[in-house]
Amino acid sequence: MNSISEQIKWFIINHILSDGDSEAEDIHHGTNLRESGILSSLWIMRLVSFLEERFPVHFDALDFDDSNFASIADIERLVVAKMGEAS
Repeated sequence: MNSISEQIKWFIINHILSDGDSEAEDIHHGTNLRESGILSSLWIMRLVSFLEERFPVHFDALDFDDSNFASIADIERLVVAKMGEAS
């Protein structure tokens, strides 16, 4: 589990989706996590905590736009951007 996107997907599968959930197989880089109901506001907060622990990033209020958390690709872009701000 090296890449940012792999870690995001791991978190979603292992913490949000229940064991054996068939949705886990359907999650791809571009799957809309908000529209599909996988990622609620509460789970975004938990995901952000996970990301802040794993990477040198800190999220502020302006980051909590639905477009930043629509898909794994969007979340990964946000994390990469935040890591760039930290350097």
